[in-house]
Amino acid sequence: MAPMVNEVRVANDHELGKMLQRQGAQFVDLVRRLFGIVDTTVISGFSTSLLGFMHFELVCNLVCLEFWVDSNVDEILSLIRRNTPTLQTLEILLYLVIDFTGLFRNPDDGGYLEYPCLHTLKLVSFDGSTSSQMSTRKSVVPFPRLRKLVLSMVYPFGDDVLFRGNATTFEYVKLVPCTKLVEVLKQYKVFTPISHPKLQCVIFNTLLGPVSDVFVSTDTYLRFALSIAPGASVREIPNLS
Repeated sequence: MAPMVNEVRVANDHELGKMLQRQGAQFVDLVRRLFGIVDTTVISGFSTSLLGFMHFELVCNLVCLEFWVDSNVDEILSLIRRNTPTLQTLEILLYLVIDFTGLFRNPDDGGYLEYPCLHTLKLVSFDGSTSSQMSTRKSVVPFPRLRKLVLSMVYPFGDDVLFRGNATTFEYVKLVPCTKLVEVLKQYKVFTPISHPKLQCVIFNTLLGPVSDVFVSTDTYLRFALSIAPGASVREIPNLS
């Protein structure tokens, strides 16, 4: 009987990734048999180009997913949706532009999804852009226990969906001070002097790719940055010029 597998890493600098490069056919067979007979709780460090043959449709009850998206967007969104009840950490590194609607809505019935256990969400775009400007009903609270949010891209949503229902759990945020984000946070009054009692670390960063005309003015940026979590013990506000 196969032992329980707690983590599967398939990045190029890990053994499974090296095996994929050396022995493609044997690797495919190993992964298919492995995922067919054991429970997997953590999958990290993989490219979504592997989804075509890794039988991820057999994987459920994941607590962690960390990957970079370079293809197979529909498949990875389906994998995420199947594991919404148990996911605690979700990290997505984007090498292409995707529509994030699939993270929040079930395509079969149009219903909204909830991630009741998710405490860490990281969304990074290597060109800084995104195609989604979706808006949701005010009653939708997808991340009620979110503690850590890293968003390294132009804000990809049309409302405050990432910040709803978790004001008392937020501990760490890292954001790009783009015009869209500032507008949303002001419009929905997300941050007030007493709204986030546990928020201790606020970091602002620039985009990884060449995206122009997205930053607010320096004065607006500084006022905005200083207004978030005035009691935070760690605050990094870099010069954007």
